[in-house]
Amino acid sequence: MKASVVIATRNAINTIDQCLSSLIPYQQRGHIGQIIVVAGHSTDGTIEAIKKYPVQLIFDENKGFNAACNLGWHNAREEIVLFIDADAYLGPGFFPSIYEFFSDETIGIVGAQEHAVITNSITKAIGQWWLYHAGNLKKIMGSSSLSWFQRLYRRAVFGGSQITTSGPCYAVRLSCLEAVAGFDDKHILGGEDIQLSRRILDNGWRATWWIDAPLYHYPRRDLKSLIRQRFDWGKGDAVIHKQELKLKPHQHALRLLIHLSSPLLGLAIAVRFKNPLHLLIIPMAHYAWVIGYLSTLIGRQSGNNVE
Repeated sequence: MKASVVIATRNAINTIDQCLSSLIPYQQRGHIGQIIVVAGHSTDGTIEAIKKYPVQLIFDENKGFNAACNLGWHNAREEIVLFIDADAYLGPGFFPSIYEFFSDETIGIVGAQEHAVITNSITKAIGQWWLYHAGNLKKIMGSSSLSWFQRLYRRAVFGGSQITTSGPCYAVRLSCLEAVAGFDDKHILGGEDIQLSRRILDNGWRATWWIDAPLYHYPRRDLKSLIRQRFDWGKGDAVIHKQELKLKPHQHALRLLIHLSSPLLGLAIAVRFKNPLHLLIIPMAHYAWVIGYLSTLIGRQSGNNVE
């Protein structure tokens, strides 16, 4: 079994070398059949950096991230397609271990849980947040009898009872991508990984997580960029929840209530890791999500009324 790796990127000069360097040893050992980089019109030297590596470089058509991912996997020839962000990189043991999940023919997509690359107090706190999430995800996936908190956590994170994948790195069967026609290139508000895994679930495959994956990812380095990211995620989730999950008003309200109660989550993580910064970071991130969610939900409802 081999993988085609797809990286859709633009202006990633600070991390693209580390990302590609982590892939080359696996390519040399025969675990990766091809590396496809779909590059936007970078202005920071990213293209020049990419050209130093034995990869297939394709220039995107400026139609958004989803369209770039589609362009990448349409050029894939291996059985497994690994999507990885340019600000993430693989550690030792990623291949061939990832292939073990696909020995189960019902598995269509595998998400790799990331470890944070710590560069300052903000990234350290976000890394602890990821560790907390990974611990809860492991409990949710490993038990058929969930506590009330685990059921609530699953609903808050995944929007329902089905576990979906997301994040900077995930592997998908090429046959799954072909069956669901890849990413929805009309959806440009984020959450493309969640949307893809839902479509794979709807077509009869299963999604799962590799909790202890040797995957490393650079978190947002400051509060401003973190809040912007979560605001965008809220906008993307609003589209998915309304158009695909077709949530009713009280279900939207429940999602909002869960996120508004985030100070309690911040307190729990602050106590666990003895880091008071969580009392600030987690509520701010969740409230940014709420604002993005509401802005898109109300905006779309207003637009529908006009029609």
